[in-house]
Amino acid sequence: MKKLGELLIHPYLVLIFRLIVGITFIYASYFKILDPADFGRSIFNYRLLPIFLVNIFAIIFPWLEFFCGVMLLAGLFTRANALIISILLLVFSIAILSVIFRGIDVECGCFKENRTQNQVQTSLSDQSEKVFTDKVGWSLLGRDVLMILMLLVILFSRTSALEVDHLLKFQRSRT
Repeated sequence: MKKLGELLIHPYLVLIFRLIVGITFIYASYFKILDPADFGRSIFNYRLLPIFLVNIFAIIFPWLEFFCGVMLLAGLFTRANALIISILLLVFSIAILSVIFRGIDVECGCFKENRTQNQVQTSLSDQSEKVFTDKVGWSLLGRDVLMILMLLVILFSRTSALEVDHLLKFQRSRT
């Protein structure tokens, strides 16, 4: 059991988790930032928020995802950003559970690229859409829970490889 604990907080495993979650959140934010109205429709389809909050969330959430993802990749304020992303994922998970239990058929809006019917799609883009554009369901909830577990490892680890936070602490200790 001790070996598993040591493996889970190994700096390179923590780095891999930072890369996975950071890149995921940067990618997820991209199309939402480009088309906040479409993301707003996705939020509205969950039927959880009053209409006046939908646009506010559609504008703020993607930028929060983007900046937290970038900071997590860089290893800057790592634990704070891991905590923020964990809270976001917890909120998303509650929304997913709500939709599942209410029987609402909706796409998650997580990695949605807005496309018209006439646009030509490459095979890579088709594969990306199959992986990242999901109907809300148990597999989507599982993906969020898996990322929460990765973030918990990041939160409780001492340090990570290639972490700017570590370099800043080193600089402060030298002065």
